Amino acid sequence: EKDMLIVLLVQKNFQAEKVNPNDLENMGVVARILMNTEMGAIQKLRVEGIVRCEVLEYNTVVPFMRATVVTKPFESNDIAAEVACVRMLISELEQGGAKIFKGNPELVKKISTGVTADKLCDLIAYNLPLEYNLKLRYLKTPSVSERLTFILEDVKREKYIASIEE
Repeated sequence: EKDMLIVLLVQKNFQAEKVNPNDLENMGVVARILMNTEMGAIQKLRVEGIVRCEVLEYNTVVPFMRATVVTKPFESNDIAAEVACVRMLISELEQGGAKIFKGNPELVKKISTGVTADKLCDLIAYNLPLEYNLKLRYLKTPSVSERLTFILEDVKREKYIASIEE
């Protein structure tokens, strides 16, 4: 069976009812459709992200947006720095970091099965309670080292906030 691929983009204005290309971020993710279920007027998809992408132009808007995209693979510039960041991140998570992910045993399960540094960034960033622009920087940054640095900063900040809330 041939893979069904779509591009997932972030909507800038969540209140807009009719979305046009100007309402979408130009960076997104090419995803494989794993499951497609139709329930009346609602369509549910289960997807798996494959690679980041950037929209170059929209070819059609009605009835679906079709776009020309270029893939943006992650950049792994400094393996030693990435390993050091992953070790620091693990240390942060072991020292009370679990409380910021409470109620999400699936995240711990996914991480403990072994993931790449790139995937680790994506998993943690997705699950951190961050505001829109902070999450968006993970999508827009191809460098794994930079994203790991963001993750470390964000995990430390969220741990600090959690400790104040206790």
